[in-house]
Formats: sequence, C-alpha cells, structure tokens
Amino acid sequence: MPAMPRPAATPRGQAIAAFGRIDVLVNNAGITQPLRLMEVAPETWARVIDVNLTGVLYLSQAFISHVRERRQGSIACMSSVSASAAAASLPG
Repeated sequence: MPAMPRPAATPRGQAIAAFGRIDVLVNNAGITQPLRLMEVAPETWARVIDVNLTGVLYLSQAFISHVRERRQGSIACMSSVSASAAAASLPG
C-alpha cells in the first residue's frame, strides 16, 4: 500500500515550535451543502468528505505521535447538529 500524504505535518511542527508541546488537539471543522441528494455533484461530495473526514484523519495522525511520546494529551473530535437535522428537510 502506498504511503499516505501527510499535509498536517507542517502545522504540527509549527504548533510545537510555537508552544513547546501540544496538550489538546480539537478537530472542529465541518461543512455541509444545502442540496438535495440528486443535486450533489462529485466535486461537492469530495469537498465535504475532505473537510469532515480527511482533515480529522490527517490532523489526528500528525499529532498522535506527539501525544504518545509524551504519554499525555487528548484528541477531541467534534460533530454538528447538521448531521441529524438533514433528515428533517427530506420530504415524506
């Protein structure tokens, strides 16, 4: 399996250089698209997945080694009520 890109490695290094250590990573980014199911284009779907899932994966991967090395720290992942509110907008 090919190695996954690590785009979060630079922000990790910058944060540790600025603060000396990271105690908590909070993954709190998320987007939605106010579209009906049949209106969602592939590029729109890819953008939602990139922000909501891939960003969480890469940031968590980048920081988990720091947390493990220190044997201390937390990674928190936030969600939104938008995930449950989507069903309310569907007809029927």
